[in-house]
Amino acid sequence: MNSFVPNKPPGSESMGVLTFYWRPFNDFFAIAAQAPASKRKLTIDRYTGAKTLSASHGNTKVTIKGSEDVVISIAAIKLLIAIISTFKNQISRRTVLQASELTVLIPFKEYASNLGYCVEVPPQATVAEKKKARNAMDNAQHEIQQALELLRHVELAWPSESKKTARSDYEITPIVCRTGIVAHRSFIKASLENEIGEYLQKHYALFWIPINLWSLDGRQAHALYLCLAMSEHYGRNHLHNSKVANRLRVHTLLEKIGLPSTEDESVKRSSWRSRIKTPFEKSLNVLVEKGCLRNWTYLSGDSVLSAADVKKLNCEEWKLLVVCFELVLEKENSLQASKKEEPAKIKAR
Repeated sequence: MNSFVPNKPPGSESMGVLTFYWRPFNDFFAIAAQAPASKRKLTIDRYTGAKTLSASHGNTKVTIKGSEDVVISIAAIKLLIAIISTFKNQISRRTVLQASELTVLIPFKEYASNLGYCVEVPPQATVAEKKKARNAMDNAQHEIQQALELLRHVELAWPSESKKTARSDYEITPIVCRTGIVAHRSFIKASLENEIGEYLQKHYALFWIPINLWSLDGRQAHALYLCLAMSEHYGRNHLHNSKVANRLRVHTLLEKIGLPSTEDESVKRSSWRSRIKTPFEKSLNVLVEKGCLRNWTYLSGDSVLSAADVKKLNCEEWKLLVVCFELVLEKENSLQASKKEEPAKIKAR
């Protein structure tokens, strides 16, 4: 398994895959998804004219220098996941973090292949096949370089955890300080800032994502954030005991993916079904088509609802429904795979 692919089922003995239970990154994802609760502000330096875009969600602030809009690309989000996953794989929670451990190397070809680029040259390749692979390498490098450039300009700020500082004090730090593609396009190199590394080492909760998530692109942004929200929820081991690890309420998922709220003027002028429900269900179906989900369905209580049943509901009733989903993980937990899940009383988030 690739070191940057956080893809192991709950209950696995292997540690060091991926952490995003840390609140600043949860808020960062919400901002990236353009969640309705995110607040944005553009400032222009009166002397230099330099533009800085600030956005906040929860207690976390994100600053992007040289930008007029918070457009954090899907390519940057996926690369950030890969960087942090690789970092988590190479450190121990119990030892003092070394400076050298803050730098990660991600195999370029493996990562590009997971993104969907055909970069491998087959044996006995023709001139045309070699040219095709070379063009794919160039296109992958362009996408990765743009993602690295964006991540270098992003700063996170979150409330200080120190009891000695005022509650209003904020820790402000870039996510990465040095990046590049090195060794003749053999590796993607990125160095995390020390504060980010220390936090990720200390906050060590895990979740797992479907390997096919990497194939989602900017056209499927809502689907990607849906998949991350479902993966985070599914990765909480204690939820498996109560059989709700694969169940989330519609309104909880809507908060994660950046679709407009029912209070949005554009929704009021048209229809909540066309502006919210249809894109939401389309994103779920994209996850099935891409192999991230095996299936999904609406539940009310313990009952599966048909399309006709759902059509009768108003917006508020629909948002209270539960989405039951089945993630596609590369390695299924043998114990969980052997058990047939029985209907449980739903206490979805």
